[in-house]
Amino acid sequence: MPLAIAVLIMVAVNLMIEAPWQMTLLGGVTIFAGLLIVLELVKSHKISRRSLNVNEADSLKTKLIKALTKDGRRRGGLIIHLGIALLAIGICGAFFNKETSFTLLPGEKKNFGQYEFKYTRSKEFITNNAKNVGVELEIIQKNKIIDWLTPVKSFYPTSSQPMTEVAIHRSLREDLYVSLASLNKDGSATLTVYINPLVNFIWLSVPFFILGMIYSFSYKPVQLRSRS
Repeated sequence: MPLAIAVLIMVAVNLMIEAPWQMTLLGGVTIFAGLLIVLELVKSHKISRRSLNVNEADSLKTKLIKALTKDGRRRGGLIIHLGIALLAIGICGAFFNKETSFTLLPGEKKNFGQYEFKYTRSKEFITNNAKNVGVELEIIQKNKIIDWLTPVKSFYPTSSQPMTEVAIHRSLREDLYVSLASLNKDGSATLTVYINPLVNFIWLSVPFFILGMIYSFSYKPVQLRSRS
């Protein structure tokens, strides 16, 4: 079943978008591995519940805790491997990274990817000991404003060169990065835009690594259990 589902998803992806073969192969293997790991986790939980020695007087909560904490070494390894699968999905997104640069005057719009960028106004403000000079952008998707981003150049008293502060719009599907390359004499702004698909799956994998390590460290070898 996992193999069939993985192949179907690979075919569907190729029909919907032009995907490099490396991404298709990596994505298919990742989905296949992830489904296998989930099935193994479900199987492990079912086996634990059947083999668990509990008192009839134990509450449902106590029984559930005992079932979840049993077989920690195996489950910890599976959870960590599930994190690796999510990490691989995030890596797949690197095949679809997009980058562009363009210049806008106040009130002008520019389309890139699935987004429309509208330069509304320039902004100057102070944060801590830095003077920030930037532009306010409306980010539009499907004729709806989804965010306002303000990429800036930050000027610090201790530095002769300004620092570029990137504005970010995050979603599970992709991250949108906008940086201000320059503010020009005619009032226009030159922007650099990056679209990084699936990058948040990399961050999503971190809790699985942590949870898997906790499960693994909770495992107590039989030799130690017999001594206690």
